[in-house]
Amino acid sequence: MLTLTVGRTMRLAPTVAGPPEGWHLDGLDPNPRSICVRCAEPPLMFAEPIAVAMLGAWATYQRELGRDIIIDRSLQSPIAFRSGLLSALAGRTKGGSTTSLFFRLCTEQETQDKLGSFVEAILKTTPEAERIAHYCLADLAQNVFDHARTGGQGAFCAVSLDKRTSRVRLAVADCGQGIPATIKPHYEGDLDDLDSLLLALEPELSGNSARDGVNRGVGLYFVRRLALAASGGFCAITEGLSARASARNPSDFTPKFTSLRHRWQGTAVAVTFNAIGSEYSGPMQAIKDEIEGRGPRYADIRFFRKSANAPDWHRVEIKCDRGKFALDRERAIAIAQDQVLPLLRRGVKVELDFTGVAKATQAFCHALIVPLVRGGGDDVLGRLHFVGCSARTRSPICFAVNYATAEDDI
Repeated sequence: MLTLTVGRTMRLAPTVAGPPEGWHLDGLDPNPRSICVRCAEPPLMFAEPIAVAMLGAWATYQRELGRDIIIDRSLQSPIAFRSGLLSALAGRTKGGSTTSLFFRLCTEQETQDKLGSFVEAILKTTPEAERIAHYCLADLAQNVFDHARTGGQGAFCAVSLDKRTSRVRLAVADCGQGIPATIKPHYEGDLDDLDSLLLALEPELSGNSARDGVNRGVGLYFVRRLALAASGGFCAITEGLSARASARNPSDFTPKFTSLRHRWQGTAVAVTFNAIGSEYSGPMQAIKDEIEGRGPRYADIRFFRKSANAPDWHRVEIKCDRGKFALDRERAIAIAQDQVLPLLRRGVKVELDFTGVAKATQAFCHALIVPLVRGGGDDVLGRLHFVGCSARTRSPICFAVNYATAEDDI
């Protein structure tokens, strides 16, 4: 028999060194018939929704492999009950209290029928926060049904409201195939796991159906941006990687990626945001405008199918770095600083030629274009042409230009 030991507080470790802080398996049996889950220092004092959702998914996955899950008495505390952790480990489909709820969604129909009432039970006093949480949970659960291939296990969800701090925490986890296995088969090029996770966080890339007039592949991007707009945070865990972003430490829309010591089978996403003062409709429309290339400076951005080959224009070729993608943010920074900015500051007209690039990511375009627009001198957009851009590259270019010229960002 193996033993899974959890800490007195179950939260994501600050460094995201592995599964939630304090987890470790004791024992050497590679194929145990049972696993006992215990608390190292009882009683359990705190269980974050991401820990509850991940343990629920993990316990169900282990049962599918024919293993019994034994809940040790050391784990049976009021917090373990109120957070929904005991229900998650026991294989129930719902559990928790008035401020913290665990639930399992096995089908898309269940999401439509039950999710609204689950979220309302926790956040009915804060309608805007309720709308944000409902959107995030629905989109993350849909990702599970569309891509995870869990064999019917479904999406394991948890949501809580800290009434003292007005902080909302929510999470969705699964033990499916993980993001890299979902992304890699659909795109040319030798993508590694990090590239796959980066692309999954890009808008209009990995989806396969439409909703609200916007390509389905905006799910993780919308969830992350909504969280940041509500002064929150975002964390995605898959295989041996995590991606984190926080409104407290914005980094030009590029999440911080970390390698994990221990692999997670599947995908888990955690979101936090402030219930008080959060808004849904305004940020949602602004994010849609970003993706669709709308903004105050759109008319000033000059796209051309082919190079003019004019002697007074200097052409800078933007090459792919992964298959047909331009992903490398450090390379974008080097192109901006070493090649393009010196030309623009001398008054030279520059063509940025994206011919052959199927998609330049938002992080790449942000790193390349924002320094040019802000530091290229007078009438910089009149001296900067974009050539051979695909539709999927035009959107992040427009967003980068709008961001660089706006006084405030959402």
